[in-house]
Amino acid sequence: MPAPEFSNASKADKAEPILSIEEDVISENNVTKNTSPNLQAWIVQVGAFGEREKAVAFKDKLVAAKFDALVEAGKSNNKEVYRVKVGPVLTQDEATKVKDRLAKEMDLDSAFVTRYPQS
Repeated sequence: MPAPEFSNASKADKAEPILSIEEDVISENNVTKNTSPNLQAWIVQVGAFGEREKAVAFKDKLVAAKFDALVEAGKSNNKEVYRVKVGPVLTQDEATKVKDRLAKEMDLDSAFVTRYPQS
């Protein structure tokens, strides 16, 4: 007798996704509000692009190099911007180590550490 199949489809259909697999981009609106001041992480921003395709390609390059990377879509000066970020990690010290690793392995000297999500 085969094992019963369970499905969470009804729950999953109701939840609003924060990551669109098709677009491979997280909306800034879904990550910028820190509703719990006790819950905090850190992330390294490594680039910002005006074109989604360039941001996703850069993210894919970072993932291929074994970094946990994501693309966050948002607005800057009323223009769409796609920020490429690595992390998050739990401490600022860990984020600084990730930033140093990015500088060494990917030649990314302009990366910077910031809180995630923004408060």
